[in-house]
Amino acid sequence: MRGVMTLACLLLAACGPSADEEAQKDAMIIDMMNEVKGKLPPPRTMAPEQFTADDFTRMDDDGGSCAFYLGSAPEARAVMVGRPRFGWIKVSGEVLRLDSDNRSAAGPIGTRSRYIGREYTVWIAPQNPDRVGSTAPRQIIPGQLMVRDRWDQVVFASAGELRCAAQ
Repeated sequence: MRGVMTLACLLLAACGPSADEEAQKDAMIIDMMNEVKGKLPPPRTMAPEQFTADDFTRMDDDGGSCAFYLGSAPEARAVMVGRPRFGWIKVSGEVLRLDSDNRSAAGPIGTRSRYIGREYTVWIAPQNPDRVGSTAPRQIIPGQLMVRDRWDQVVFASAGELRCAAQ
């Protein structure tokens, strides 16, 4: 009986892949992954457009908000708005709603540092993190805006300022 068990174990061991076969399989998988990486489309830069007064009426979220401005001039207009649950950017005349990422860093007045949509992910980085926890009802904070496409490629980045207000 013992001999039959030993023979069965040897046969089972012989049926499995050898170390060389495993190494070849791993190399083939790595080659396929590298081939897929090389097929990503080149990043297509985009420029978020300025919101109009009508665009703001379609933003359906309560609470405070931070709008990202591409400059500090009083006449500059917002190109991104972040609120507690949603954020918005305007691309090719269309206002896109993004979901806030509750796992991202907290921003001023209940906003988040990252907003995720189908086409784009938006990151907002205040340059003065000490001001993020401020409870002031109005704040202006220098910051950075970065937009990535669905392949996680940077398609827009700019310095500007966050203008935040509690509601």
